[in-house]
Amino acid sequence: MSIHSTVTIIFMAIGGITALFIMSKLKLASYFKHQETLSYVKSNTNDPVESITYDSKYRYYKNIIWWLFLIYIIYFAFANVWGGIINPSFLQYSNGEKILPFGKSIADKGISTFY
Repeated sequence: MSIHSTVTIIFMAIGGITALFIMSKLKLASYFKHQETLSYVKSNTNDPVESITYDSKYRYYKNIIWWLFLIYIIYFAFANVWGGIINPSFLQYSNGEKILPFGKSIADKGISTFY
């Protein structure tokens, strides 16, 4: 593993611990369970602690946030397919025999050159 990856993991861990600490101080982290599944919670409906997150009347498709995230995911999945397979950006830098500058800054393209 490179030093860059190690530093990234360390800062991710520090950020996660800090977020959990802040959420616990705001009393938003009273219940965290990392391996809770729907089948486990359904099987323990008689225990109020183990089934605290189960709501039999909840329907995810009636939640507007769920639909917004779905649209977001579909849009960016389409953008990735479009940019990677259908219209890759690295092919836009060849113009017949001439290779155009690969950079995307003003210094590479010039201020008045928008192609």
